[in-house]
Amino acid sequence: MLNKFPTLSIAIPTYCRESILLDTIRQLLDQMPAAKEILVLDQTPVHEAETAQQLALWHTDGVIRWMRLSEPSQPGALNVALREAAGDVVLFLDDDIRVDPGFLNAHLMGFREDQIWAVAGQVLQPGESPDMAYRYEPQSGPFADCGFLFRSAAPVIIENGMSGNLSVRRH
Repeated sequence: MLNKFPTLSIAIPTYCRESILLDTIRQLLDQMPAAKEILVLDQTPVHEAETAQQLALWHTDGVIRWMRLSEPSQPGALNVALREAAGDVVLFLDDDIRVDPGFLNAHLMGFREDQIWAVAGQVLQPGESPDMAYRYEPQSGPFADCGFLFRSAAPVIIENGMSGNLSVRRH
């Protein structure tokens, strides 16, 4: 068992998102327990004035760390997040999500045992609902789990996942 509850850094790679990005950040700021930090890895060349103003205000106030990246790259942004994060756990999220209360706590609870190094959360695309009946037989190998449906509501061990709702131990 862990000696302490891990701290959480949120990493949001973003590209050409405006109000939906701000909505995503607001939802995350309302979560309890709060994250240690929110890293916004911004690859947008130029934002609308309202978006840029709000991001700058949050950054200046220490609410987020707004990091401007010169070249769009999803894996590049994720690597920057891992290097820059201060939390024990880094939660990678898409920039256009909707979360329930307790979302961050649910990710942290996945790390209550030392041998757990990553938690892949449910991802619902527009029009999808949680699938309570979906059963999956875990696979192994470099292309394992390519067919896994992330709308599943059942806990399962997988080897490969998406970065849109994925938390990992930073070390």
